[in-house]
Parts: sequence; structure tokens; C-alpha cells
Amino acid sequence: MSMFTRSRTTLAALVVLALAIPAGAAEVNKFLPDDTDAVLVLNVKQLLNSPLVQKHALEELKTMLKGNSEATKHLEALGFDPFKDLTSITLAVCITKGEPKALMIAQGDFDMAKFEHKAEDLMKEKPGMLKVTKEGKFKIYELKTEQGGDKPGYFSAPDSHTIVASNQKEYVVNALGRSDNKRPTIKKEVEELITKADANQSLWFAVPGSSLLNSDAAGSPDGKKFIEKLDSVRGGVSINRDVKMAIDFVAKGADGAKELAEMLQGYLDQAKGLLAVLAGGKKELEAAVGIIESMKVETSGNNVSLKAEASESQLEKSLKK
Repeated sequence: MSMFTRSRTTLAALVVLALAIPAGAAEVNKFLPDDTDAVLVLNVKQLLNSPLVQKHALEELKTMLKGNSEATKHLEALGFDPFKDLTSITLAVCITKGEPKALMIAQGDFDMAKFEHKAEDLMKEKPGMLKVTKEGKFKIYELKTEQGGDKPGYFSAPDSHTIVASNQKEYVVNALGRSDNKRPTIKKEVEELITKADANQSLWFAVPGSSLLNSDAAGSPDGKKFIEKLDSVRGGVSINRDVKMAIDFVAKGADGAKELAEMLQGYLDQAKGLLAVLAGGKKELEAAVGIIESMKVETSGNNVSLKAEASESQLEKSLKK
């Protein structure tokens, strides 16, 4: 996975991901693979219902979707409205054993009869693209596309509120085995980070430092130096009337936190300088520039926080321009 290939790429990806897009503890999703190293959750329902999106983006998103006749046709056949029926998307990734493995968990309301009917039509229209196998009472679909080459993807539905998809068939099979509410036996450090997350955020993620240390992110000297001081990284974005982002880098000690803060400040200064050059006075990028400029690094004990925010008035001003 490219975002984990180098430390600077990892940090940049976390910031960009956060910018692209009241506390309640998150729960461990029962469909998570046992070897999950990192978790990212997009709270679709909260995001679409936020005042900011309702006021400035929802109608535009619906118009864009309606403009894609092919997508609209497929969604109508599935009886699925992403603006009403999709609740959340969870991405679980294993990054410590060679090629990254991932499971996507989409949760909401799905008309499985229509989904199965659409799959049957596709198998007739494009033989070889989609095939189905059985795992107990469940159907597992194997999908091959030109973009995926020889590597197929797999998806299935443990229940009418969940669709799971992965590049690993075993991940889908294991998820189906948890349809009876069997809990996953994920790593203790991953579970602890999940329970510390705010489930009401628009987007949040969590990854232990030990997982990053065993990934490609530690392949460079700078990356390894940074990650060796990390106990964990977690953070999220809250979109309501304004946008707030906070990423917490938890160090293994106070001295490590000080060094992390210095390194992080250096990366941030570089990012600010680069964005200033790329923006080049373009008014449409003022919101992004403003958010980057508002970023600050704060240290408290073992915790180093990267924070940023943009008010509704700032965002509205940028949108008008």
C-alpha cells in the first residue's frame, strides 16, 4: 500500500486524507480480520447529515451522480441510494506480512435479493468476469476486472446490513463466520486504540507503532527513526458546521515525544512551504491553504498532536471565490 512505503509519504497521506474529507467511544467491528494492523472508518451518515455538507455539497453530489447515467442505472437496479442507505465504510488493513491485505466493510441497508439478481445478470452478460461459490449458506462472488489483472476481488453479504469485500478470499470467509455475532480476536493494541476513538467523528483511523515498524514505512532511515519512537498513531476529522482535524502521535516516552514534535514540525514546515508554491495565489485553494496554515504541533507528556481547523465562514468565503 503506497501510503505506507515511506515515512514522509505516510505523514503526507494522513494529512491529505484528513483534509479531503460530541465524543462517543467506538466499538470493535465484529467483521475485522484477526490480523488487522490499521483501521480507518468513514462515518457516511454523519458526514452527509452534517450542516456543512447539507448546505454546501449535498445537492452538488446528487447532481454529479445523476449525471453519470451508467452509475445511476446500476444503483437503481440494486435499489440502493448511497445518500440514504449507506451508514459507514470501514477499511481494515494488514501491513506487516508482505503484500498488504485489506477488508472493506460497508454497512447500511441493502436489498440482497436485488443485489443477487444484478449479479446473475452480470454473469450472463460478461461470462468470466464474475463467478459465484458457496460457503455454507452464503454466496461469495469472485470479480475480475481489467484494472485488477489476474488478481480477483471477493465480496459477500453476511447479513442485509453488511457487505464485505477483499483482495483475500479468506478475509471474506472469516467475516461470514462472524455473522452469528462472534467477536474477532484482533491484536490487543489495535482493540485499545479503537475503543479510544470518537465514533461520532466524520472520519477516524488508528494504527499501533509496532505495526508501522514491521511495514514498508520503516524501510528508510528517517522512517525507521520516526516510527521507533511511536507507540501509536490515531486521529480523525469532524465535519459539522466547521472542520476540525486532530492526529495524535503517542510516543514511548517524554524524550521521544520531544523528538517526534521536532521532526513533525519540520515535516509541517516543508508542507506549508510546498503548498504556498503550488497554490500560487489561486483563490480556489485559499481554504486548503488556510487549513494548512492553521496546523500546529502541540506536545503534552507522551502525546504529540497535529491539529487544524477551518470555520464555516472561512469555508464559505472560499467556496464563493
